[in-house]
Amino acid sequence: MVKIKGKSLVVDLILLLGIFNVYGDSLSATSVDQLPGIIADARGKSTVVMIFSSGCPLSRNLWPKLLELAKKEQNNNVAFPVFSVDKSQDKAVDFVSNYTTPFSCYWVAPWEPGRLDASMGPIGIRIGQTLRLPLVAVINPEGQVIAQWQGLQDISQVAKALGSAETSTAPGSN
Repeated sequence: MVKIKGKSLVVDLILLLGIFNVYGDSLSATSVDQLPGIIADARGKSTVVMIFSSGCPLSRNLWPKLLELAKKEQNNNVAFPVFSVDKSQDKAVDFVSNYTTPFSCYWVAPWEPGRLDASMGPIGIRIGQTLRLPLVAVINPEGQVIAQWQGLQDISQVAKALGSAETSTAPGSN
């Protein structure tokens, strides 16, 4: 690794490109175009995708419930890629850093609703004319979206869909 004036050139390049962890694994920066790849990395697992904003009251209300569900499912081969669409990375970091997150959380920038829909559509997540946060989708291990909500308030719906995603791929569940 090359060091320049006490800094690592690799670290400088990572910061310049915006692909870094801000607080350990609690928040990583990414682009809208990278979202499908991040979600696809979980193929083979049931996946709960959440798009939120720390400024959204429904998102803030759902957050601790999502954390609870993620902790409950952490030994069940379930992935939880979570994406902040806050305008400011600092706001996203301030919010997420108040919690211990058992999943990968990303700050998406820059993003625009049309680009988000165009990026997520090919993997089956539909945004539509308006994005109501939080958006939550459950994807089965084969990569098919089996449930999706916008403005979700009841995490039990996610748990129920997640249960059906896990049993639909169990041996003999055809």
